[in-house]
Amino acid sequence: MKQDNECIGSQFDNAAFDYYAAEFLGDSWASPENYEKTAYKLTQFFESIRKRDDEMPDDSESGEFDMRMLQLFIVSVYSGQPVPDWINRALADVFYKILCGGEWSEEICIPWIRPPAIRTKVEGRGLEIYCFVENLLRESRDDIVATISSAANEFHVSYETARADYYKWKKQLKPAKLLK
Repeated sequence: MKQDNECIGSQFDNAAFDYYAAEFLGDSWASPENYEKTAYKLTQFFESIRKRDDEMPDDSESGEFDMRMLQLFIVSVYSGQPVPDWINRALADVFYKILCGGEWSEEICIPWIRPPAIRTKVEGRGLEIYCFVENLLRESRDDIVATISSAANEFHVSYETARADYYKWKKQLKPAKLLK
């Protein structure tokens, strides 16, 4: 049987959920009696983000921002207060992207749900092998066979696997030929 805070799959991070739930939500965070206090706390958070115009938020701040935006939306609705226009616009944008085929986890970042991986572990290893070989070729000017062999030893794969990964990524990353 699933718990209330359980997510499908292994991408759910219980420790992060517990931290944010205890730190920011509390037991009655959406009750009308706590609206003023909660809205004030959340507004202070958003103001601190706005004051840093030159800095882009990191991944953890981005997830926290989305979570707190949703929290202010929920608190406003449950307490009968008007939802700030910027939240309505932000949520409309998110829902539009989701209706166009976007993934929930990509459009709404929440700290306790890990975003989907960009590439598989095998693809990531292949790209690392390609970068390793390219860097060694630039630094040492060894022949390609010796360099791929070094990569195979470094990444604990066969020479054939390292060679296949290297040429696969080399083909994918080569610059497009310009028209003459």
